[in-house]
Amino acid sequence: MAVRYGAQPEEAEGDMVSGTFFSGLGVSLPLGRGFSDEDESKHAPLAVLSYNYWTRRFARDREVLGRRSM
Repeated sequence: MAVRYGAQPEEAEGDMVSGTFFSGLGVSLPLGRGFSDEDESKHAPLAVLSYNYWTRRFARDREVLGRRSM
């Protein structure tokens, strides 16, 4: 899928999942948050970054967590 953070667009791998994806798997995220039922009902434009993508694209910068794309 096409993603953009700032002015630089790029292609990234991703999956569309339900608001209960992580809780249904019994997974808790070490940083940030997963999706909620409210996110799903509002069709909120959210993403959960993989550790590898966060490392490669953002050098593990915690400041990008919880931010909106600009």
